[in-house]
Amino acid sequence: MGIEANFVRLHDLNIILWKLVRNLYLSDTLTHAYLMYDLIYDLERTEAVFAVRSGEVIAYLLCWKGPRVYGLHLWGIKDLFIELLNLGGECLNYSRLYIQLYNDDLSCARELAVYLNDHRL
Repeated sequence: MGIEANFVRLHDLNIILWKLVRNLYLSDTLTHAYLMYDLIYDLERTEAVFAVRSGEVIAYLLCWKGPRVYGLHLWGIKDLFIELLNLGGECLNYSRLYIQLYNDDLSCARELAVYLNDHRL
């Protein structure tokens, strides 16, 4: 059985989600610095999907669409990463993609590699 969560895209951002993101950032500013920076200063180049449960962001996918490379950040509960990737929009279709995983579980990296290979990415 999978982990229950509501998935919210960046274009659905409202004050409630913004407060959840702000609280997440304040809980660990270094880990979530790219998230907050991109949302504040580079919103037009940013895509994001948030997994929310019980009034808390428990995972997210952040994609920064740079001129030469896309930066993809995955943070949170690894069991939600595949669903986040499936909801990630055009981010995975770019030929130059740098991926940052915020998870110490090595199986997470293996699962991501299998997913990318299976989807010819």
